[in-house]
Amino acid sequence: MGFALASVLPAWLIRRTVGGAAEQSSNWQSFRKAALAAPYYQARPIARISVIELAEFYRCHGEFLNPAAAVPPPAPIALSWEPLPKTLAVKPWFRLQPPVETVMDLDQVSPGRTCEVLAAPVSVLVALAARRPALSSPVYGVIAFTGVSQPTLTPAIRDGLWAAWRTPVFEQFRGFQGELLASECEAFDGLHFDPDAAVWEERGDGELLLTSLVNLRHPAWRLATGRRGRLDHSACPCGSPLPRIAWE
Repeated sequence: MGFALASVLPAWLIRRTVGGAAEQSSNWQSFRKAALAAPYYQARPIARISVIELAEFYRCHGEFLNPAAAVPPPAPIALSWEPLPKTLAVKPWFRLQPPVETVMDLDQVSPGRTCEVLAAPVSVLVALAARRPALSSPVYGVIAFTGVSQPTLTPAIRDGLWAAWRTPVFEQFRGFQGELLASECEAFDGLHFDPDAAVWEERGDGELLLTSLVNLRHPAWRLATGRRGRLDHSACPCGSPLPRIAWE
């Protein structure tokens, strides 16, 4: 299977391969077309790029814009429960599809407010958990949004959120436009990712590289995430065949 390529090739060869694991994705051609339309890659061919450092991505952010790409639609909340529970999202950096209720001001989240799922970036969840009296405990769980340059869900923070609400905390690693790039399941044994949506690769120093194949507005090829981890292709207790990221 295509997503196993990063685990069997040496790191130096992965970085010198034009597409590597990404070429095995059904979205590779669309991503490549989007990249070729962006000024950054017109000046720097993909075949010559091994890694895009995060500082470089931010410094040249305007050059990564694909002028032909449309504004991304609202992202789905991506929950496994059916029917979709009553979900409250607080201050996400992206738009979410209805029927999720989105609140962009913490003052609008009154003490005792109820919801079945609470979703927010980690820093927002920490702020909500510190309030007394706090938001009523979500019935199904808490979704912690993380991402590149977003705060990390550390074990200490996870314990603090559990202490505040006594409900499971599930991490969702989201891209710049809200696309789901990896998500935690009920087994809490790493974050699953779809190789057709995201290609994760291990750098020699343990840092993970990320290519979001579904962000065609700002295509970033092998972006250094600043996050250390490893790829896990072993069987997950939840039964999903998708590979996982294990943070380190």
